[in-house]
Amino acid sequence: MSKKHHRKCRGRNQHHIYCQQRFPELRSQSWNIVDVNVDAHNKYHWLFNNRTPEEILEYLIRYFWGGYIPQQMKGVSNGQLFPSLVHIHRQH
Repeated sequence: MSKKHHRKCRGRNQHHIYCQQRFPELRSQSWNIVDVNVDAHNKYHWLFNNRTPEEILEYLIRYFWGGYIPQQMKGVSNGQLFPSLVHIHRQH
């Protein structure tokens, strides 16, 4: 049985942190793929569509937090907030 089939049987599937349609060059990068619950994955895409983590954060601040930025995030750049993801933007 394939890994893909096995995940679906367990109610799980693969989520690309950076959408494979928008970032095809990241499609097979292991750090960009996480195994998630199918229901949670569907809800995530219903709410956030194919936004990047940075776009999601901006969306949350604007529409859910009324422009409020939590004190812990003030003055934090993307590189500090998402240090493992900085290299993506430097490559493009």
